[in-house]
Amino acid sequence: MPLRILITFLATLLSVSGIAHAHPRPGDVFREYNMATTMWRVGERPEWGGSNWGKNLILATNRSPEGKPYEVDLEGATRAEVVVGYDQCHSGTTGLAIAFNDNEYLRLPVSDTVPEPVAGYMQWPYPTVQVPMAHLKGGQNQIKFRIDPPPRLPKEGGWQQNIVYSVVLRIYYGKDKPHVQGTVTGVVEDGEIGLSADLGVQITAGAEQVARVEYVGQYLDFDHDSDGVFREWQYRYQAFEEPGLYGHIGTSATAPFGVTWDTRWIPDQVEPMHIAARVVTQDGMVYMTPEIRRIRLVRVGYSVEMCQPFNVPQGWVTRKGRMGQKFEVRGDLSKAKSARVMFRSWGGNDDKGGWVNQTPFERFKGPWFEIPVAAIKSGVNTIETDKGGHHGMEIVWPGAVVFVQYDLR
Repeated sequence: MPLRILITFLATLLSVSGIAHAHPRPGDVFREYNMATTMWRVGERPEWGGSNWGKNLILATNRSPEGKPYEVDLEGATRAEVVVGYDQCHSGTTGLAIAFNDNEYLRLPVSDTVPEPVAGYMQWPYPTVQVPMAHLKGGQNQIKFRIDPPPRLPKEGGWQQNIVYSVVLRIYYGKDKPHVQGTVTGVVEDGEIGLSADLGVQITAGAEQVARVEYVGQYLDFDHDSDGVFREWQYRYQAFEEPGLYGHIGTSATAPFGVTWDTRWIPDQVEPMHIAARVVTQDGMVYMTPEIRRIRLVRVGYSVEMCQPFNVPQGWVTRKGRMGQKFEVRGDLSKAKSARVMFRSWGGNDDKGGWVNQTPFERFKGPWFEIPVAAIKSGVNTIETDKGGHHGMEIVWPGAVVFVQYDLR
């Protein structure tokens, strides 16, 4: 890969995508109404559930009929936004939008890291859009979705569809709204951490009300929220079962609410890291602590290289055969001791593995696939996934990310 192209590509991936995602800031006070669902088809083909297009649904604790409707608290509210987790599902589908209480639809933005044609790439993002306060009401609220094309009968051809998996309505409040306060402990500004870090939180007000503490950080790592940005606040919302965070440093629901952060697979950091905590009380109020800034990751004799993907194909669905991408290894492989690949996928055979430079690998029971170190070579490599099943494996943007551990002692 020519150096000029590589630099341009990395600059794009490491830049913050300002149009598609947003996160609470230190000092923010807010509530999150998190609605998880197994599968919400939005589009055509009514026989496959496409009738969810334009259908009013109660904002509830989950999609099931037993899901208890949320009583949204707007007292003292200053602004609102919604985060929607969805699967692009079918190439060419555009314009996913959400509406509250029969108000105008709010079009969900697409990350500016996705190449053109944007709708041709498999995606599973979590875009955020501001919700006008006039669209909401205290108590129960309704939501509905649409995509761009008007519904058509199946015989008319085409099948435009997105699948929605989660909805998080976030309401921000003024500082006078009762809330806990606290700061992260175990790390200090301009300090260092090594292969692990014991994190805690010092609650300065309302400690008896705390239900859990969620630790998050801004650093370079796998792109958990599929926006194509690798250095960002690392977390996404869990779409299945119990709503919550995923891909973050860790959560504790037991006093004194400490966690141990294992950094053995966190990639080497050129820039310093920042760590904060989301302190959640029994009544669902969340307080974002101040950041502990400019933390350096120092691991003597130990290194993790993150090999970012390029040449990621459009429509990466392996129903008809192998598909793959490239990645580049720059480290000294004579000192490599382990390697893994991580990607997000949707499909009928995502329990299978694939190939690295024609060497097969098998699925690891977890979010990782183990890769034989001997299969990797210095420079440009190829990683592919297998065909099989009715659907095949769908690899979502930004593709497969390879991590290599080195023992430099």
